Amino acid sequence: VRAVVHPLVGVLVSVIVVLTVGYFASGFLGRRMVAGMDRAAKNLPVIRSVYPYTKQLVEFFTAETEFDFDTVVAAPYPTDGVYAIAFVTGPGLRSVHEALGERLVSCFVPTSPMPMTGFTVFIREDRLIPLPISVDEALRVTVSAGVLIPTSETPEELEGALTALGAARERGGSAANEPT
Repeated sequence: VRAVVHPLVGVLVSVIVVLTVGYFASGFLGRRMVAGMDRAAKNLPVIRSVYPYTKQLVEFFTAETEFDFDTVVAAPYPTDGVYAIAFVTGPGLRSVHEALGERLVSCFVPTSPMPMTGFTVFIREDRLIPLPISVDEALRVTVSAGVLIPTSETPEELEGALTALGAARERGGSAANEPT
């Protein structure tokens, strides 16, 4: 087949088919067909237990609306005295507020090095420390396991100690022999 039809023709035809289906799906009849397939998927025995939640999650991440995932905080997690980067995702659960008599917000704590996975935790709002960094910078810190800290957040003493350590290694000395 390659001798008769160039491989790029297949790619071009695929792109045209996808765009055409997308165009028709965005019209009145297309929306009705998509809604019908949606209802059918909700009625299939195995799929109906997973489909609504998967659809909601996909819509959450692909929505063009602004959501409150832009608040980066240091949250006491997994225990007091230990802090993790987290994103405030919502006001929390009413049942938890009423049971404890205090305001807890829901936070997503991403895990290193895969920030798509993580934990949803409910933490008292007054225990969160707002961080003056962007979501991109917070994700960079998480993916790099804390190696790539924004320069505005690097403690000067630590930076000086690391510079001195690097200079000592370049001279051939040992960090253990250097006075602190």
